[in-house]
Amino acid sequence: MAKRPEVAPRLPKGVDHYLKQMYFDLAQASVPLIQRALEEIADPQKILFGSDFPFSQVGEKVIDDVLAGIAAFDGYDEKRRAMIEGENALSLFPRFAKAH
Repeated sequence: MAKRPEVAPRLPKGVDHYLKQMYFDLAQASVPLIQRALEEIADPQKILFGSDFPFSQVGEKVIDDVLAGIAAFDGYDEKRRAMIEGENALSLFPRFAKAH
């Protein structure tokens, strides 16, 4: 995108810089290919648990599927799993951290 003349002026710090500013969730995307890609482009503190429940076609099972995908991914240690499964969201929404 940075090489496109109509876009480049809006990305003065480069695409990577702006991708690091974004938040990503693993809703229906907790598979190794996507998790590895996120590890390359995302700030680790901005990757969140997500499930798309109740809109998933598999209902509540989608929650278990995402958790299983996070647990099975060999690129996460226990600290990273804890960040994704809740710590990152609590820092994003501090008022919920008080209730937690």
